[in-house]
Amino acid sequence: MPRLGPNPRRLIPIASLMACALLLQACSFDTDPDPTPTPAPTPVVFGPDDVAVGDLIDESRDAWTAVDSWSTRMLIDAADSDNASATSSSTIERVILPGDRYVQTMNGDTVVTEEIVVDGTISMRGTLVSSSIYPEVDAETWITFTPDQVPAGSVLEQRVDYLTAPLAYPFDTVTDETRALPAHPAGEIEVEERTCNAYDFSTAQDGSDGITYRIAFDDEQRPCQLVRTAGGVIETTTWTYPENPEPIENPAGAVQVVEFPTSPG
Repeated sequence: MPRLGPNPRRLIPIASLMACALLLQACSFDTDPDPTPTPAPTPVVFGPDDVAVGDLIDESRDAWTAVDSWSTRMLIDAADSDNASATSSSTIERVILPGDRYVQTMNGDTVVTEEIVVDGTISMRGTLVSSSIYPEVDAETWITFTPDQVPAGSVLEQRVDYLTAPLAYPFDTVTDETRALPAHPAGEIEVEERTCNAYDFSTAQDGSDGITYRIAFDDEQRPCQLVRTAGGVIETTTWTYPENPEPIENPAGAVQVVEFPTSPG
């Protein structure tokens, strides 16, 4: 999942923000922000109430087939977020199938990017757009373009690939090793005025702190919240499912991109 680099308390330089925005999206159980040599495997032991992570994911995947719109909010914060110098990053995403999306990525109070995808057309604005992607506009001005206009091999191309990729179940890429871990029931938790059932698990082995997780599902077994803690960084992703989602529309007055700089982003 998203990383804030070696010092999450400092504001991320603008040249790094697109890479951060890319990482802020995909929920993953399996990437350690500070990898260490892998120790010898420790036998997996299940308690009497434990359930395999993979079983939870499979049951939730069945429920996901009925989902046609959702919103996520991901917050990345230092574990000592009470520190006045700490800077959080967040991403809000709204999706309406088959492919309409709105994404807002922020670093502290700064809007890094806002992105809209409707019918294959992409619109963007924010500090990253004005500083690196399309300097002809300011941070408040939307630009609009199609994927075929994006320079090959650029960071922007990677971003566009994400925005236009098929929308899959959030936990499809979880490894077999993580699926085999025991998850311990943690009871009911309140998330955005909903009661969700939570489970705790960890990748820790002998000699390694690993990564700890709390994963929760709502009463329909849809993803509700995932909290990932590693390396002093807490990453919280929350899902909601509006009954009547607000339509996602192309912004009025957007500047049509004629040609991007040679290497945007």
